[in-house]
Amino acid sequence: DRFERTEWSVVHTDPDGFHRFAAGSVRVFNAYFPLEGNLEAVVAQRIRACNVRQEHGFSAGRVLRRLSPTTDSAADLPHVLWQLDYPSLADRASDVQALEAVDPFRAVRETMRQLLRRFQRGAWQLD
Repeated sequence: DRFERTEWSVVHTDPDGFHRFAAGSVRVFNAYFPLEGNLEAVVAQRIRACNVRQEHGFSAGRVLRRLSPTTDSAADLPHVLWQLDYPSLADRASDVQALEAVDPFRAVRETMRQLLRRFQRGAWQLD
């Protein structure tokens, strides 16, 4: 197995600031793997999702776009990440549950599904 350095560019961030919480908080990353030719549409749709989150009182998080590596060997790396920190896993669960009631967010999510070949989510506890 080979490790490649991955570099990212922040393409959108919460206008209210990117919130970082203390040790024990949770950082969530959503990883987006666009279908061929859909990279720009995925970036735009993720930014749209951030805007909808903010319009409905949720933190927007931030969107990152992969700068490198750009080689075929990077096919298993996502092209786009969304990142948000939560005080706890319970706060993350509450966020997800509350978003289910937001029709515009559900519509954005459904459109995103049509643009992707793969999606992954991970959560990390910050120490």
